[in-house]
Amino acid sequence: MCFFIQQLFSILIGLLQAGFPALLLMAQVFLCPESPRWLISKGRYDQAYKSLARLRHHPIQAARDLYCKLNDRSFSNPYQFLV
Repeated sequence: MCFFIQQLFSILIGLLQAGFPALLLMAQVFLCPESPRWLISKGRYDQAYKSLARLRHHPIQAARDLYCKLNDRSFSNPYQFLV
């Protein structure tokens, strides 16, 4: 009987080790903002700006990125438009 309880306990420990990070990740999915690219494709520009502002932490960077996205420009390099 003691061997059965010990084996069951070790199985439960293994399941908890695998399940806890998965549950933690599932809970964090709801904290992520929606994709600005998807929002722009659906015509929701105000929500795309809010999402970009949350990701960029500055309204000017968010406005620049939204402008570049609307004009199909790449904004991976922020200094490429200065040349």
